Amino acid sequence: MHSDMSKKTKDEVLRRLRWRHATAGKEHKVKLLNQAVELLGYHRKAAIRALHQPQSKKAVSLSPGVTVGVECYAFNLQLLAALFEFCSAIASADS
Repeated sequence: MHSDMSKKTKDEVLRRLRWRHATAGKEHKVKLLNQAVELLGYHRKAAIRALHQPQSKKAVSLSPGVTVGVECYAFNLQLLAALFEFCSAIASADS
């Protein structure tokens, strides 16, 4: 891990790389592996192991008393990103 990257950031980057790696073709997997080596500062073999590790099933705390599974949290993030893109497109069309 690079010294300027927090553990939380590293975990988030690794989670996204794992998801993309799991759904990618062979050529794209090589590119994702190179990204993991560069971004996380891992040796190549350590990056391969990290990308093949299963996703953790931890719960994410949204606020005191409210926790959701990681999958639900990831889905909500994707949904919010899509909603933001949609609203941005509408706003730029109105301008």
